[in-house]
Amino acid sequence: MNNHRNNRLWRLAVVALILVVLSIAVSGCSTKLIVSGTVYEWVDAPADTDGEVYVDMAAPTDRIIEPLDNVSLASFGAVTTENGTFRGGAGFFPRRVIRFVKIEKEGYHTIEGEWQYEELRHSFVIFMVRQ
Repeated sequence: MNNHRNNRLWRLAVVALILVVLSIAVSGCSTKLIVSGTVYEWVDAPADTDGEVYVDMAAPTDRIIEPLDNVSLASFGAVTTENGTFRGGAGFFPRRVIRFVKIEKEGYHTIEGEWQYEELRHSFVIFMVRQ
């Protein structure tokens, strides 16, 4: 009986050790990156502009814009609603990494870029331009 009890205690100790090691390894990582925002068609964009992305900052307000639906933000598993809004995320990435973003809709210039993030939540304002 004592041998069985010792084996059980040994297994519990190993499981506890594994949990401690995993928690230390994961502590430098985010559990889920959450993004939200709005995508607009930039109606009065200059001819040489493919679009613009603003992350966690105020976007210019002196533009003619309209909400744009059905825009794919594949990097975040999101598609915009009829009012141009989206919410998505990406799971388990180390903090302070550079994250690739690809925003596309047929008939519009694709926007590709990277941004470095440190927080777990980010807000986007995106201006897309017709081709």
